[in-house]
Amino acid sequence: ADARALDLRSARARAFIRLLRERKTVVDPTLAIFESMFTQAQGQPDPGVAAVADHLPVQWQRGLKVAAMDLEGAKLATYRQSYQRMVELMVALHREGVTLVAGTDGLAGLGLHRELEVYVRGGIAPLEALRIATWNAACVAGASAERGRIARGYAADLVLIDGDPSLDITALRRASLVIQG
Repeated sequence: ADARALDLRSARARAFIRLLRERKTVVDPTLAIFESMFTQAQGQPDPGVAAVADHLPVQWQRGLKVAAMDLEGAKLATYRQSYQRMVELMVALHREGVTLVAGTDGLAGLGLHRELEVYVRGGIAPLEALRIATWNAACVAGASAERGRIARGYAADLVLIDGDPSLDITALRRASLVIQG
């Protein structure tokens, strides 16, 4: 099917979103991994790691310019439009009260940052993206009594950021200190 043709305002799409919400279905969009698959042209950097590519070993940097799928011309445009519709669907799910969690199949240590950046670029506020990655994850994992927020009695594993990710989600890439326990 062609995702770009999905009409998110259609009765069928709205009914599907309503069904997900009513059944309390949790959605992990993993949009960051699809971003490179559906939007990267051969020879262009993988958009998921482009922001940090110059910090990676040269051999990795070369590999980041090899797209997972061989897309060009009209085919690339179709896939990019389909990816954009996937982002719009994720925002619609969130707006309609479907629980999202932020996971990724991307590069460990980098994929989650990009996942949250995609959420924000799609229209979710940075502070809400942080809540999806922390509080929602703790609730879905059944750990909300001891994890997922900063409060007395909760696990005190913290990452201090150089900047304010509630205003600029890319600040998450500037961790300055990790405190465990």
